[in-house]
Amino acid sequence: MDMASDGEGQIVITGRVLRENTHVLGVMIVDRDGKVETKLAQFLGIPMHSNGTTVSHDYSPELRFSAKKNDGFVYGYNREYKLYVSDWTGKTVMQVEKDEPDQSVSRSEKNKILDEIYKNTTRAGLGWKKNTVEDMAAVPKNRPFFDRLLADDKGRIFVRRRNSILDEEQKWSFDIFGSDGIFLYTTTLAFTPTCIKEGSLYVIVTSDETGETTVVLYHRELGRIKYQVQPG
Repeated sequence: MDMASDGEGQIVITGRVLRENTHVLGVMIVDRDGKVETKLAQFLGIPMHSNGTTVSHDYSPELRFSAKKNDGFVYGYNREYKLYVSDWTGKTVMQVEKDEPDQSVSRSEKNKILDEIYKNTTRAGLGWKKNTVEDMAAVPKNRPFFDRLLADDKGRIFVRRRNSILDEEQKWSFDIFGSDGIFLYTTTLAFTPTCIKEGSLYVIVTSDETGETTVVLYHRELGRIKYQVQPG
């Protein structure tokens, strides 16, 4: 799912491991040949239906991960608001938690998820009934807390909060934590940075019409985060 290297041949990955009744989400250290050296953590993943199939959607349980400066990485399980900061050996050096209330999944959100799955499976010719789709989707009672993690070159952690799938406005809220794990503030952006370095945010934009990919540079002012597009 995600990966990062310590620059010396060791790679940290997150991925899904198939078990008897579910997928397990794991954080692992592998060597340069891809052999798993250490299993750092495991979390409950997508439940498996009796027919041996799993179905994922926007509110499925997931692991999120980001390299953190040059000294390690941060990961979190989106069903809980807890982040684990580790060095490259896999040792947890800090846990970051935020007391955040659960956001209940509305009936409208659940219906949208189920309708999309039903349409996709029907197009694929699977012929699943609606009650089978609902059983397989296992839509949770509460929305995931976040869906993206990103660390900048100062070690600050940006947590993109999970929007409702009913939100039509393309804006995202980010909780920002200092390198010491202290919560700083929340800001709203109309884009999601791919990289944050030396006071600038880099965003990869692909045109739906032409397929052309552009890297856009945004300048960040100190203090409260403000953005403006830099020419060129």
